Amino acid sequence: MPCSQPQPPLIRRDLGRPARAGHALAPALIVVVAASLSFVESQADDRPLVFVGNRNIPPMIFIEDDEPVGLVVDLARAAAEHAGLDVEILALDWSEAQRMVRDGEADALLQINPSPEREQVYDFSAPLLKSEFVIFRRSENREIQGMGSLAGLTVGVEAEGYPADFLHRFPKIGVRAIPSWRDGFELVESGEIDAVIVDRWVGEYELFSQHIQGIEAAANPVDVQYSAIAVRKDDDRLLGDIDRGLRLMEEDGIRRLIQHQWSNKEVIRLTKERLHFSWAFFALFWLSVLLILSVLLYTRRIRRMNRTLAAREEALAAEVGERRRVEAELKRANRKLRVLADTDALTGLANRRQYYDALKRQVARVERQGTVLSLLLIDIDFFKDYNDNYGHEQGDVALRGVADSIRSSLPRFADLVFRYGGEEFAVLLPGIGEHDALTAANLIIETVRRRDIEHAFSRIAGHLTVSIGVASMSHARGDAEARSLFRRADGALYLAKRRGRDRAEGFVAEESSTSAC
Repeated sequence: MPCSQPQPPLIRRDLGRPARAGHALAPALIVVVAASLSFVESQADDRPLVFVGNRNIPPMIFIEDDEPVGLVVDLARAAAEHAGLDVEILALDWSEAQRMVRDGEADALLQINPSPEREQVYDFSAPLLKSEFVIFRRSENREIQGMGSLAGLTVGVEAEGYPADFLHRFPKIGVRAIPSWRDGFELVESGEIDAVIVDRWVGEYELFSQHIQGIEAAANPVDVQYSAIAVRKDDDRLLGDIDRGLRLMEEDGIRRLIQHQWSNKEVIRLTKERLHFSWAFFALFWLSVLLILSVLLYTRRIRRMNRTLAAREEALAAEVGERRRVEAELKRANRKLRVLADTDALTGLANRRQYYDALKRQVARVERQGTVLSLLLIDIDFFKDYNDNYGHEQGDVALRGVADSIRSSLPRFADLVFRYGGEEFAVLLPGIGEHDALTAANLIIETVRRRDIEHAFSRIAGHLTVSIGVASMSHARGDAEARSLFRRADGALYLAKRRGRDRAEGFVAEESSTSAC
């Protein structure tokens, strides 16, 4: 709403001396300018803080229905709420976002990786997210694995992004700025460039959501960074508030819930309910426009109704603002409820109900696209003996440790991990055949061994171990095939236990006629 301008104070004159025009006008102008500057400054203090980020890095930050959304947006909003900050988040081109913060038009940058050059311009918060920068290249170019293998080749990077700064250390590598990651992957497909370097989350999400085939990430990251929220140099107060919000969000578990929710997202889709909401919103918008036009015409003809109409308009604006506030609170509450309903409270993994929903979706994809799907069933060896001797509280600690080991062993964005029940876990590996699934299973077993959780009452080792059954499918015909996949993985798990545990086994029909209970 427009603000009325403050009235300048009255200027008293000395009645015993004639006023000279120049001398009388100068003090009045000084007082008016000072009052105006004070008023503008007080208004500026009430504005929300503006946080800006790169709109071209889904699932971190992107635009959906003209609103910024994504993992980093949810984390930033949660941190702001915990710190009591009123924040407006904008998703822009990355170069424009950086310019706004440098020029003082915005207060903070989201999802930025520190570097010596950037530390001369910004101060950085506590870590926001772990960023693994990896090489994406055509699947047949498996010789491209690390920075040494890129000498003499051309690599696509985002202009002004961290990989562009990182590649300055390697003068033998050709660098090409790409307008978007989708364009970059198309250039890799066509052979115009050899690879792109991008955050693993961003690259995996783009490949998965756009159904891009024939491009994959190298096994190991070329650099690991922890992104942060950046503010202008010496803005210690705002930096302290942001760090406090991040710490409180970590302590109450909201960060883990948000990250888990985004780790299981697939291609973004517009549901019927949202379409209905969009039509209702546009109808309400045009009705509001017509109402305002009618009010304007009416006020021209009857000036005496100005005050009444202004009061009604102000009341309507207040009502709309209140409705928007309530809707925003309901959306936040519903998001939290959905996360809680789909998440195992002890381990933070998706629960058994989520497993059945995800299995149906993945089997339907196999049937529709002719791809492959593998299932891992994981059981902790002799866990009842562990609970009986160490106690259920220590058993919960051990379950969380195994869950973290499984999760850290599967870096792909598309891999889905679930707590199936008790000491049992399930993993769905879309696009992975049985051979590679066995490789993933053995990596999980080795990661659990390295964690070295003491189990003095195990009959096979002095530490906690797991057994894994592996089964795959390359065609599907509805629910029957999904049940068959589970039975085969369960049979393979039984075979792994029968052969001594602490191992992974694929399904072998003649040796798995009896499934594990």
